[in-house]
Amino acid sequence: MKQPMDTTELTPSSPSFERRDPAQFDDQTLVAALVAGDERAWVELLRRHGPTMKRCITSVTSRFRKVASPEDEQDIFATVCLRLLQNDYSRLSAFDPERGCSLSSWLGTITVRATYDFLRKHKRDSKRNCEVVLDAFESSAPDPFDQCLTRERSSHVNGWMQHMQQRDRIFLEQVCTESTDPKQLATEMGISVATVYSKKHKLLARLSNMAAQEPAYAAA
Repeated sequence: MKQPMDTTELTPSSPSFERRDPAQFDDQTLVAALVAGDERAWVELLRRHGPTMKRCITSVTSRFRKVASPEDEQDIFATVCLRLLQNDYSRLSAFDPERGCSLSSWLGTITVRATYDFLRKHKRDSKRNCEVVLDAFESSAPDPFDQCLTRERSSHVNGWMQHMQQRDRIFLEQVCTESTDPKQLATEMGISVATVYSKKHKLLARLSNMAAQEPAYAAA
């Protein structure tokens, strides 16, 4: 009858520790061996729990295929492994089976969190990259469409103004210029400022009516 393994011999301080096959270790002893610097323990941990960690990654990324690729899944797995090894195995050292959580579940939780962290960062980076690309296409030069539209509007307005008397055209050109002071214009014309605004609105109303009847002008 096979005798049960004496776990007291499998502590990192045991003389026979290095001669043991990590495949025989339970999860707690495996973690202790890894923290003690046994490279074989790391290989065994990945053999034993690596497939579960990868399934945890794909269970998340499969819902975000537009964001995460198979190459990203490999990066995530590598990131999780790096986190487990960082800071003298601080995350692995925190594992305690007495809390009622198996090593497989504990590693799965770390992996899922790392996967969501990756997706959030990837989304932010993608948004920034998109903004950079859009900025690269921006130009300080006038928009060609706006220029074309402005020329077309000016052509129509000039055409409509040809149907006005010359003094009205001159007045409208003066009053619609930003640099023209209505008070100064009123003084030069010998009329009140109120008359300037009233005449301006009447002439603009005439232009508006001409614009509404443009098909009739074209037919003529």
